[in-house]
Amino acid sequence: MYDAAGGGTKAFKTVAKIIDKGLESPSQSYIDRGYSTAPIPNELSVLMAEARESMIEQVIKEVAMSQDPPWKAARSDSGNTTSGMKSDLDQTFYISQQDPVTGEWVRVSTSDPTFIDKFNGTWDGMFPDLSRDALDIASIEGRNRFPDPRATDIHNYRDLFSATIVELRNTPGAYTTQGAVLQQMQLRALAAIMQKNKRAFQQYGPQEDGTWGKNGDFDQRAALDTMFGRGLDPIIMRGLPFGAA
Repeated sequence: MYDAAGGGTKAFKTVAKIIDKGLESPSQSYIDRGYSTAPIPNELSVLMAEARESMIEQVIKEVAMSQDPPWKAARSDSGNTTSGMKSDLDQTFYISQQDPVTGEWVRVSTSDPTFIDKFNGTWDGMFPDLSRDALDIASIEGRNRFPDPRATDIHNYRDLFSATIVELRNTPGAYTTQGAVLQQMQLRALAAIMQKNKRAFQQYGPQEDGTWGKNGDFDQRAALDTMFGRGLDPIIMRGLPFGAA
């Protein structure tokens, strides 16, 4: 269906419109064949979104387990599951690696872009006929967040701030101003975490039985510390309202 809809981002928008309003202005030959022009039922749209989710998790597992030793991945997903395939999917990855000496899991932000590059390449290999653009999947590096003046040396703040803007501008689907990131992503993510919405922070890694998979429990403290910094919940600071507006 997505291929017939033109592929790429055009396909996602076309299918989303059919889900919402049905097929508008079909050709006469289409009508003569008696094909339906009704909207795609929401139940089917939700099933399609669940299939997209399953495909994403297959790729996450493939990429993480291809490392030696395997990595842990945390994922924050803004997709609205009740909207099915009318909703795009922006996901942010936070990668951790196991310290070979202590055995502790350590957040390694420099591995975020490596993981996403491998995610994109692995997706293209596993699902060559269904592109990430067609399903409107955008992957964002967890490290690409604006520096928090409460936790950053004032002498490094300007460089870190500028570097974040550059990285975000090179990331399809990402907001690129601090106010927009705060309002549209961080505060929404914080609200979801406080409501213990599992999609706000999903963890994938080694399980107690020795397998590699998705953690069943939601770790609220780990979500807050990983996404915002220990004890640094996002707040609207002076100078942010303009960017947020």
